Amino acid sequence: MLLDKFVEVRIINHNLIHYQNLGYNVKFGDKIKVKPEELSSGSHYIVNCKCDKCDTEKKLKYQDYNIVFVKNNKYICEKCRHNDFLNYNTTKKELMKVNRLKSTQEKYGVDNVFQLEYVKDKMKETFIINYGFDHYSKNDEYKEKQKHIRIKNGTQIPDDKMSEFDKYKKKVHYHTRKYLKILYETWNGLDYYDNENILENKKLHFNDDNYPTVDHKISIKKGFQNNIEASKIGNLDNLCITKRYYNLSKGSLYDMPKILINKKI
Repeated sequence: MLLDKFVEVRIINHNLIHYQNLGYNVKFGDKIKVKPEELSSGSHYIVNCKCDKCDTEKKLKYQDYNIVFVKNNKYICEKCRHNDFLNYNTTKKELMKVNRLKSTQEKYGVDNVFQLEYVKDKMKETFIINYGFDHYSKNDEYKEKQKHIRIKNGTQIPDDKMSEFDKYKKKVHYHTRKYLKILYETWNGLDYYDNENILENKKLHFNDDNYPTVDHKISIKKGFQNNIEASKIGNLDNLCITKRYYNLSKGSLYDMPKILINKKI
């Protein structure tokens, strides 16, 4: 809002007709007091105003004040306008997201078209035609790039610094990952070692001692010591699901403590 009740203006060629049209009997060079609202829309006269949202007071050209007022039917400072813009964009994006999701569900019956099998097949077909493989992650160049990133971030040991056991363990994990999906799909929910039903334990925090984890019946360490092929240690037949506690106990000793064994490995 405008804080000034009246402002004094000098009559010049640019505003003479404007004030005469408002009913003022003026001539060039006169000085008169007018209401701020009577200033011409392009006036450079400095007025005192206050933000109608945060009450911040500011001096600015009436021209600038008028632009904001006409657009919002009130004066809003730059900071409040910026915040309103951000809130509007956020709300608009959320609304677009909800509408897009609703439209996709009504049209295809899924949340995302990439969940449709024919879309997945089409993507695979396109990748095979263009690159010779069905997913970008199978590209050797991509794998090498990701490997360098992990080494740079310290999450992977460079090949030339890996011990023979580390190399063996890496191969075992490579084979293990192939069977994780089928392992969980065919799991009956029982702990392999004590037959306790731990299906509901998946709701626990993954660091909880009773959280279900994948274990190698013959440990990686024993496989390495006995020259067993990494593919056999990582094979589905050697995988089971047990509580984190048992897994860590076995991992630390490279075999399950006998007191906890209910099945012969």
